[in-house]
Amino acid sequence: MFKWCCLAVAAVALVAFGWMINDTRLEIRRVSERVNQHLPQILEKAEQATRTANEHLPPILEKTQQATKTVTEHLPTILERTNTATQTFAEIAEDVRQLKQLAGLASTARDSNLVAYANSVLALIEAQDARIGVKRVGGAGLTSPVPAKEWTVAARKEALVLTAVVKSRQEFLDRLSQNLFHRPWHIQFASQEPQPLRDWLRAHHPESKGL
Repeated sequence: MFKWCCLAVAAVALVAFGWMINDTRLEIRRVSERVNQHLPQILEKAEQATRTANEHLPPILEKTQQATKTVTEHLPTILERTNTATQTFAEIAEDVRQLKQLAGLASTARDSNLVAYANSVLALIEAQDARIGVKRVGGAGLTSPVPAKEWTVAARKEALVLTAVVKSRQEFLDRLSQNLFHRPWHIQFASQEPQPLRDWLRAHHPESKGL
């Protein structure tokens, strides 16, 4: 009985194995048919792409060669003009430097942050609820005082010139703190006594302390 069971199991295994082989064969056949069906189209598209590349490649290569030739021909001229322009700008810069020296504007090194310093000084003054003017000769109070904001509007025009001619923050502060007649500007808050603008800035403007 055991032999017959083993024989039956073996027969079933052989049938299953044969079925699997047949299924694999059929799947390979279906894949082959699909490949054979689409292969001509693939080959045709590949051939078209090859023909297109062969048609356009020569003009592209020709244009590339022409561009290379043009650059090679004109590069020396471009470089020469660039060198000439560089030399010209250098000469102009030297002329400007000499003119500034002739005008006395470049005898010493300038503070590179002078403009920023000037802006911060004027911004502080402009924000004050105060009046600015010159002190009365032989009397108390100020002569023709104006609000700080209004004074700053006119002072900005003067500051624009000062930042071009002065060499340091201290010189800017000294010249901004006096009028055209070298009389010191004073700042007055409410009913307080007027005080020199320069002294007030040195006390309340951080960058002006110690100047």
